[in-house]
Amino acid sequence: MKKIFGYIIITIMVIGFPAVSYVYLKDGYNFRKGLLESVSDYGPAPEISALESVQGELPDSLSGNLVLVGWLMDTQSETAQRLGRNFDSLAVQFENSPHLFLTTISPPSLSETEIHAWRDEYGLPQVGNLVHLLRADSAQIHSAIDDYALSEVEVSELGQEPIVALINARGRIIKHYNLHRKEETASLVQFVAAFIPLPEEEDIILERDNEL
Repeated sequence: MKKIFGYIIITIMVIGFPAVSYVYLKDGYNFRKGLLESVSDYGPAPEISALESVQGELPDSLSGNLVLVGWLMDTQSETAQRLGRNFDSLAVQFENSPHLFLTTISPPSLSETEIHAWRDEYGLPQVGNLVHLLRADSAQIHSAIDDYALSEVEVSELGQEPIVALINARGRIIKHYNLHRKEETASLVQFVAAFIPLPEEEDIILERDNEL
């Protein structure tokens, strides 16, 4: 009887565990593959490291990193609030990742004091390399339709809708998200979580009612 039990245990270890591992790895591969198939290629991202920095210094090359670019056109609207809450959510989850840059671009009409006040209101980190707050001149702001491959509708909604662009590790613009739409926000978090190393022992937050 003991021999039979021993054979069963060995069989589970030799066949069962590898089979479970294979299924787990295959599911993970299929999940990541599905995420990659959900994005597009809108061409190379524009150089943003040359823009005026209100906080943070972007490296000359963004290769090997995911970059999320949002437009902070004012600091008091619902759009600014939504952008702040979602950037805070991402900053909390990926605060120890050196491979994610959360970036905002603001018009020259917003002062450094106003931009810093918006940052502080949503608890975004003041130090480190995660959050970068930039300003662009009017011409650069209005060239977003060409630079970031935004549609005419998306460009017309800048300042009215929290539109963000995701740049992949090869410096290509791969997707636009409207953070007013909960399903798009969840999709963004899933993509970042799948392709950015997480801090140890941290859970991914896909939905937080006060943030998504």
